[in-house]
Amino acid sequence: MRTVADRIEASVTRVTETGCWVWQKALTELGYARIGLKGKARHAHKVSYETFVGPVPKGLELDHVCKVRCCVNPAHLEPVTRYENMRRSSVWQYRKVKTHCQRGHELVGDNVYTAPSLGNKYLCRACKNMRQRGLLPKGE
Repeated sequence: MRTVADRIEASVTRVTETGCWVWQKALTELGYARIGLKGKARHAHKVSYETFVGPVPKGLELDHVCKVRCCVNPAHLEPVTRYENMRRSSVWQYRKVKTHCQRGHELVGDNVYTAPSLGNKYLCRACKNMRQRGLLPKGE
């Protein structure tokens, strides 16, 4: 029976110029590498990191520092907070012109949170806290 490391090695093409290990098997709809393990589909970049480096520290996720979503080279993956991963993304770069919320709170650091129920939209934590204390209407 092949090891997970052997399966990963057999599923990539190594790009000499960039060092990327480009996944040649299944991809998600967003272009991330996918591998089946124990009957479950998993992100292959995470499996690769866990196989060759070790567990991803709790509370962190992997950032593709090479910006190639289908790359599974563990040397191209860095454990970072979700905030940092999104800050580095092209989506964040596009949105970064918005520096303050509608009430003037600066959208930086701990004052920004993601709302999974709103498609991981970035929101102002100060406004959220005011809303929870009843100082702002729920829909605002």
